[in-house]
Amino acid sequence: MGKLLQARGAITRFYGRLWAWVVNMSERNLLLQEILEETRENGHLLREILHRLSLPHNRYTLEIKNMSIGNIVAGTTGQLEAQVFENGVPYTPPVGSTYAPVVTWTASDATVTFTPATADDSGGTVPLSQQIVVNVPAGDTSTSVTITGATTDPNGNPLTGTISIPVTSSPQVFTLQLTQVA
Repeated sequence: MGKLLQARGAITRFYGRLWAWVVNMSERNLLLQEILEETRENGHLLREILHRLSLPHNRYTLEIKNMSIGNIVAGTTGQLEAQVFENGVPYTPPVGSTYAPVVTWTASDATVTFTPATADDSGGTVPLSQQIVVNVPAGDTSTSVTITGATTDPNGNPLTGTISIPVTSSPQVFTLQLTQVA
């Protein structure tokens, strides 16, 4: 009878330990299930973070656009605009920001001059301060002129943009003069 009680006690202890292990594993499984559910719930956030990390972060560019159609005829003008882009999208400074790009213009042709734009040719999308009038003198024999705009991005890093514009000669004007001879 003593051995039977001993065996019964050993079996009871074994089942007690087994039950404690099962309870412990159940608690672990519940914890793992909660972690899995939170991971699934936040999966879209994780994918968004990974997507944003794969994008070029705050890559600024300066784009120069010719507001005139095509070329500039020697002796006339054309208007350009310069706009800062962030990751391919026009940059809008946050509210309260003092950032306003100041563009310095240069031309590959020394006879070409610049005057500030007085009319907005961008339809309000680019500030007038970022637009310039390009003056190509009459008699200019260049076939094109490269215009460069330089400024800084919101972090103070230099930005440049260029555009090449065809220059055509002034059209020749012919007149017919009639003279009475008799």
